[in-house]
Amino acid sequence: MLIEEEFKRARALVLPSTITLPDSEFNTYALLDNGCEGQSFIDLEFAKEKKIPLMPLRKPFKLVGYDGELTESRTVKYYVRADFRVGDHLEKEMVMFVTLLAHYYIILGLPWLEKHDPQTLWAARTITFSSKYCRENCNTPEQPQHQEMLKELPKNCTEISA
Repeated sequence: MLIEEEFKRARALVLPSTITLPDSEFNTYALLDNGCEGQSFIDLEFAKEKKIPLMPLRKPFKLVGYDGELTESRTVKYYVRADFRVGDHLEKEMVMFVTLLAHYYIILGLPWLEKHDPQTLWAARTITFSSKYCRENCNTPEQPQHQEMLKELPKNCTEISA
């Protein structure tokens, strides 16, 4: 198999999600990335397009990419605070650092995954937020639903249908 075909076949762990602000709501998607050492990130262009208020960081910081480079374009200067929903899992006032992301509008990194500790059924491609933390902090119901991961990214990646 050609490497290009294999790359097309690769299936990232992507969840349909919703960002809610006091006066608006956006359906989108989030990449689960256990190789990402940051908590959570949102794409700068997506945030600007959706008019999500950017809050300045007191101490900007630089991100090191997978390539090991530190560049000015990877300096995180802002964050956003919004409600973030995946299925019946709701994180109120979630903080996401703002940066330029290549393919996904939201990335949930290893610290976020460790905090929420979701249960994943890999073959079924579902995730369930049933941890003690989520039951106590994320408005998770007694019997949380299994949330299906996206099988394909939508062609128009700006928003997905609910």
